[in-house]
Amino acid sequence: MNILLRLFVASLLLSASCDAKSKDKKKNNKDKKKLQEISLALECASDDDCQADSQYCSGGLCQEFGFCRSLSDCLNPSNMYNSILCLGYTDCVDNQCTTICGPDICPGGEPSVRCAASPCSVSTCISPTTCVDYYCGGCNALFFDPKGDLACGSVDGDGSGEPTPPEDERTEEVPEPQGTCSSDDDCTDQFCAGGVCQDHGTCRDLVDCLNPSNEYNTILCVGYIDCVDNQCTRQCSDSECPEDQPLAECEFPPCIATTCMAPAMCVDYVCGGCHALCFDPTGDVPGFMIDGSTPEPSLLELPESETTLCEFDSDCNTTDQYCSQGECRNFGACSSDFDCYNPSNIYSTIFCTGPVLCQEGFCGRVCGGECPENGGDPVPCGEATCDPKECGDEARCVLNDCDGCSPLYFDPAGRQVCGPDDSTGVSPEQTCSSDDDCVDQFCAGGVCRDHGTCRDLTDCLNPSNEYGTVRCVGYIDCVDNQCIRECSNSDCPKGEPFTECEFPPCIATTCLAPSVCVDYYCGGCNAICIDPTGNAPGFPVEDPDTPVSDGTCGSDADCSDGEYCAAGTCLEFGSCNEDVDCFNPSNMFPMLDCIGYVKCSRKGTCRTICGSSCPNNEPLVRCFEAPCEANPCDEDYVSCIDNYCGACNSIFFNAEGKEVCASTDAPDDTGSDCSKKMACPADGSWFSRSTCAVKKAFKKARCAF
Repeated sequence: MNILLRLFVASLLLSASCDAKSKDKKKNNKDKKKLQEISLALECASDDDCQADSQYCSGGLCQEFGFCRSLSDCLNPSNMYNSILCLGYTDCVDNQCTTICGPDICPGGEPSVRCAASPCSVSTCISPTTCVDYYCGGCNALFFDPKGDLACGSVDGDGSGEPTPPEDERTEEVPEPQGTCSSDDDCTDQFCAGGVCQDHGTCRDLVDCLNPSNEYNTILCVGYIDCVDNQCTRQCSDSECPEDQPLAECEFPPCIATTCMAPAMCVDYVCGGCHALCFDPTGDVPGFMIDGSTPEPSLLELPESETTLCEFDSDCNTTDQYCSQGECRNFGACSSDFDCYNPSNIYSTIFCTGPVLCQEGFCGRVCGGECPENGGDPVPCGEATCDPKECGDEARCVLNDCDGCSPLYFDPAGRQVCGPDDSTGVSPEQTCSSDDDCVDQFCAGGVCRDHGTCRDLTDCLNPSNEYGTVRCVGYIDCVDNQCIRECSNSDCPKGEPFTECEFPPCIATTCLAPSVCVDYYCGGCNAICIDPTGNAPGFPVEDPDTPVSDGTCGSDADCSDGEYCAAGTCLEFGSCNEDVDCFNPSNMFPMLDCIGYVKCSRKGTCRTICGSSCPNNEPLVRCFEAPCEANPCDEDYVSCIDNYCGACNSIFFNAEGKEVCASTDAPDDTGSDCSKKMACPADGSWFSRSTCAVKKAFKKARCAF
């Protein structure tokens, strides 16, 4: 008996072992079959060698759409496959391209970056290739060759926006230069850096990254530009400058007060100080150090050996020089204050109150300084005229704002001729009726004035007065007859708080043509009407041809400009007594660009409530046709508005701006609610055509499920 029991147990164990081996064999055969299918894939040199409707070339083998070896196959534009429509990212899972739904839009927690330009548009690779933009982890350009391999680029990305060569071709060094250069013209698809042609986006130091000739992509984030591993990149940070170079608050762009010798280019750099970097054609900035040193004066000075004698401006390089007392000088250069008044000397100055002086060989305005002639402040001067009988036919004249606007005369060689004469040459203030009467000036209070000057704040708000200001948070003001921006933590001066208006004040205000309207939000919602003479009466002037409204109206024509008729009462645009006034097409007002609905606020103004499309959580329905066309109205009306909140509603207005045909009838005997605000089933069904009897003022409707 024991022997039989042992034989039975042994047979069971043998049977189980055979079953397991059989299953393993079947699994191995299945895996071998799968591998055999992959190994039997046709070789290909391009997609043309594969079945056009179901295969693509991947790594030199024809593979079914959706198959992948790695993520790059899923990004290959030749690999066409279905994916789930959801927020997430594409990945290669078990040799199949799929969409991983979730809050992340890039794999591995990589950030999705915004690039200044399409990475493919600023990247190059060997041809023939197909390029795909990839924004996960950086501005990446992925180049696929005809075999489906990545010829240039990397899915991981380094954020530089430059194509990454294949693994076997990568080096840590800067690509070999094509040759020496004296300017960018000597380089092909490169830029000149230190006299050597270099690829765009590469760098020796920070200076190369600041060179305007070096074009490259960076991540769009708050941070600063730096040269890292010979690549220009943006370091994302909470500051626009490195830690050891704090951001400087400059009164004006440094290049405005700096003259670079032509053909050098000037670049503002405000990290660690207010620096003006002068890039010469070879891509160098002599004298500038990354630690914040300023350019050496020798960069800006003309060497003695290159001094050219002249008798006319035409004897000099007319693009960037003028004739100064018989010698050619660069624009902005000077040997005395007198040169700074020479009309042939073209240069930029700071917008502030102060005299123009020659300091360290260059002309500049000294903010808050005193005039050397009388120790006072400079005064605004009008347009200068000269008497050729006294100083010659070729004499030119400017007015000296530091000497009572006395005339200064120059001969063609830039020498001072004659002498200041208070009795002649001084131009009186030129009157004007508009800006057309002024030359390079604007009309302010009926008098031509220089741009940037002012009598009061109104002149600074005048759009005809063009001037530069400091770039900072603050407000515009007229200080010492100069328009300036007072840097502050508020957009308005103290005592005039910034007002949040429902809409721009000029929309609800009519200025007499040809006056221009300017919005001013300090101290209230102010609309300032500035007439052609530059004056602002302070209040809008009504058109004399428009009758004065007594407040009542039978139509919009009975109201003043900027008003509409609302239920028999004239109201300003944007104003309302009830919600329906905000639907009146005669009531014109700005609306916020958002999903929401309009409502009459407690202050009596129409405003947009962002969030839900309809009030009181009413559903937004879809109708087979416009409600205004489907719903009849037997009363006189001039306009109709479709309203899809809760039902297919139509709002009719008569000439007085009053709502008409507002049905309040009970539902008909079929149980359908035929009123204008009938309820709709909660499942969001569609409304069919309304077939309502006009005589009975009864609307029949049905819901199509």
